[in-house]
Amino acid sequence: MPKVTSEYKELVRTRILESAHRVFSQKGYREATMDEIAEGLGLTKPALYRYYKSKEELFREIFRLFNQAALTARHSSL
Repeated sequence: MPKVTSEYKELVRTRILESAHRVFSQKGYREATMDEIAEGLGLTKPALYRYYKSKEELFREIFRLFNQAALTARHSSL
């Protein structure tokens, strides 16, 4: 079995975040499902759960990244 590199894992995590952002934007948090997020990537739900343990964890990570980007943009404009 080939070794999974940290770069590959990071790429998959980024793709998951992008898919989740699309689904959350279209359906909202309550209506979004992990099935839809996984399906948008061609992943199985168990594969998705290897990276994020819950829909809440995934949503929190997206929120954290948006806050971080907003703070960075604000500080760079000062």
